[in-house]
Amino acid sequence: TGSSTPQSSSSSSSSSSSSSSSCDLVSLDHGTACRCNATYCDTIAPLGQLADTDAAVYSTSESGDRLTRSTLAFEEANNGGWQHISFDASTTYQTMKGFGGAITDAAAIDLNLMTADAQQTILDQYYSKDGLQYSVGRVPIASCDFSTSVYSYDEVAYDYELEHFSIDVDSDVETTGGRLQLVQRILAMSDRTLSLFASPWAPPAWMTETNSTTGNPKLSGVAGDETHQAWALYFSKFLTAYKEAGVDFWAVTAQNEPAGNTGAWQDLKFSAEEQRDFIKLDLGPRLEADHPNVQIMMLDDQRSHLPTWANTVLGDEEAAKYVDGVGVHWYAAVEDKRNLFGRLTETHDAFPDHFIMGTEACEGYLPWSQGPRLGDYTRGEVGRYCRSVLRPPSAPTAQEALPDSTQPDRTRHRHRHRHRHR
Repeated sequence: TGSSTPQSSSSSSSSSSSSSSSCDLVSLDHGTACRCNATYCDTIAPLGQLADTDAAVYSTSESGDRLTRSTLAFEEANNGGWQHISFDASTTYQTMKGFGGAITDAAAIDLNLMTADAQQTILDQYYSKDGLQYSVGRVPIASCDFSTSVYSYDEVAYDYELEHFSIDVDSDVETTGGRLQLVQRILAMSDRTLSLFASPWAPPAWMTETNSTTGNPKLSGVAGDETHQAWALYFSKFLTAYKEAGVDFWAVTAQNEPAGNTGAWQDLKFSAEEQRDFIKLDLGPRLEADHPNVQIMMLDDQRSHLPTWANTVLGDEEAAKYVDGVGVHWYAAVEDKRNLFGRLTETHDAFPDHFIMGTEACEGYLPWSQGPRLGDYTRGEVGRYCRSVLRPPSAPTAQEALPDSTQPDRTRHRHRHRHRHR
């Protein structure tokens, strides 16, 4: 009788060490980080060939490991008796859709400030086979709090047929950093299929009750009327325009943070009942007719709104038939000092056929920890990104992580360029 005991080897295998660059660790104000510039950046060692008794381990640590590859070898050892391990193959848990980040105006503008070599290095770190190989991306529909100005795709008032709709601004380097070209560039260099989803912050101001896109406005009228129909058409025309530019979307969210924000940055407010009716009467039928393969996520807001919003929207059969998943943000948990994971599990248990996806998360938005803190290991570890990934519900999820240059300023409206990291 015997068992296999893992023996760790701290050195990388020869198949991986020869084709990867190690982290050049530097000390910063808040800890250590890897030096990365136009001439040098660390890369992730490939998996390489493994023996049947080996396992590859990638480690990141506060002491300096940055996805450092090592190998575990299992060896026979006498333990004086049997070890019995049981697996219940009939019970399955979550499926990971992928990992990724937002492709915003701020990201494109920041990238344009770099040299051509530095730009490529940054993008390689996120999308190439030597980097993280992101497989999910979020694209704003028009301007958001990652933009330097407010704009929409149709500024002609009461153009309910959207005859003047145009995404030309997304190619304007001065206004958006040429965001459309950045999306196209990323798609061209990605080895993996990149599942893109789009989220609106606000419609053209003329569609709102207050003729403004800040202060938590609502759409004029009620679901099913000409304004709501025009807003649904806006989604469709965006998807069509991007498709004509060679960019296909996997999904859209019905609205970014529909429950409202501080009022300082762009938004469009819905109650759960209003979102249900908009999806049921306007957005769902429009996308089913024009873009039947594009999925719809409801909520796209704080986990604290669950399961109430899900009960309202998904509890309505006519609305639920158009909805594929639930998007959630993490801010209301305040660095996960408030444990809201049970709300996700409760929602999944009630609606197991609808996935739950982390659509937005960032650091540096709280009053006591504003902005980038390069080298701050705790932001990625306890109570931050890692915990949010390790404690999701039993449902398909994805987690967003962004370059540190595109972090939202949650204390004031961001209609000016800010160098942040997300």
